[in-house]
Amino acid sequence: MKHKIFLGLFLVMSIPLINYSQTDTSKKSLIEYKVKIDTLKIQALEKATSKKWYESPSMPWVASLIIALLSVAVNLIISNSTKKTSIKTVKDQIENSAKMASLEYISTLNSTNRQEWINDVRHCISDLLTQCKLLNMEFQEPIQNEELKKKLHEKINYNRNKLRLLLSPQISQHENLLKSTEELIGILEKHMNRSDHDVNEYDNFSFLQKSDNIIDIGRELLYFEWQKIQSMKFT
Repeated sequence: MKHKIFLGLFLVMSIPLINYSQTDTSKKSLIEYKVKIDTLKIQALEKATSKKWYESPSMPWVASLIIALLSVAVNLIISNSTKKTSIKTVKDQIENSAKMASLEYISTLNSTNRQEWINDVRHCISDLLTQCKLLNMEFQEPIQNEELKKKLHEKINYNRNKLRLLLSPQISQHENLLKSTEELIGILEKHMNRSDHDVNEYDNFSFLQKSDNIIDIGRELLYFEWQKIQSMKFT
């Protein structure tokens, strides 16, 4: 009987404890649920706030703007570089054209002047030989015309001095022609200075030989100078 009474009291006393335990468990569950919800909210907030810069919704517009600015900058740099190169190329072409024109002008001027010089030398040699041959013919006449001989001798001296001015003794081809010319004129003057003017004493063969020699040397000289003109045209 005592045992029954004690068991009943124990049951009556344990009811409040069970209720408290259940209440306490419910509170803990509610707190844990709230904590979980708050944690999820914080994590969601952290994810929202910790987005990388390139994941921004405005990033495509920014990228497009940057690309456009870079394209403009690159085009400006290329355009400026091309412009400088073009200006330099044009300047070089102008300078080269001016140099070529100057060289061509100088070459043309030199070749023209040299051609005129060649013509003067040719005419002088030809005129000199003509006057020498006329004087040579006069020397072989039985009765000689002294006035004609003087005129012919003056013309010979004129062409002799002209050749001395046109030619340079420092150049071998020029020296050979001057030397041969003096030898030819020397034959004429030797006979002209004789008082008797004996035809039989006149060396006509030597005169003709010296004349032919002048023609050969003159031809060689003129060809030598003509080659210089040709070399000027192709340089």
